[in-house]
Amino acid sequence: MNNNVLQMTKVALWVVMTFSLVQIGCGPRGAVSENRVYVIPQADKEGLSIAFIETPAGSQQTLAFNPKDFSFDTLNYQQGGIRTDYLPYPLASGFLSGGSTDSLEKIPVWVLSRNTLPGDTMSINLLGMIEYRDQGVLKTEFIGIPEDSILQTVPSTRFRDFIIAYDPVKFMFETWLKNRHGIGSVTQLSWQDEDKATLYLDKLHNKMD
Repeated sequence: MNNNVLQMTKVALWVVMTFSLVQIGCGPRGAVSENRVYVIPQADKEGLSIAFIETPAGSQQTLAFNPKDFSFDTLNYQQGGIRTDYLPYPLASGFLSGGSTDSLEKIPVWVLSRNTLPGDTMSINLLGMIEYRDQGVLKTEFIGIPEDSILQTVPSTRFRDFIIAYDPVKFMFETWLKNRHGIGSVTQLSWQDEDKATLYLDKLHNKMD
């Protein structure tokens, strides 16, 4: 009975939070400014990572930054965008920089942050990383929280604390991943903590140097 109650609570929370994110996504915060100057961040020398936000939380379409002309493209399902309009992004999605501006390597990252705009940048602390297969393709993506406490929605700085205190948030994110491209498209989902995420990110940066 307790397990059933817990599962029902998680599902109810997922419905409420999804509805809230839909309302956020309908607002002006997700708009792309045509007159804005975008800056591609480089790795922080103090051990922090700087995230470039492409798709804000609550958005109902996938945005991708094009470094060739510093513009944003809307991705459809065949290009890797979300499949349905009723699954808004649960977290802000973007990338960590790898390589130079001319040969930019996007390292996918999810950020637990307050409202963002496409093109926003922020220093984040890595909270961990998630690995999964999406339609058979292995993907590794980082997750982090802003260093600035004003931007934080979750104060946890350690993965262990996050999965204990904010298990419903983890559940919501996993549920979104598993369903954004259709039921059964995502398999073999697993998490790694912030220490392993940091080591893996260092390897990626060293490989790109």
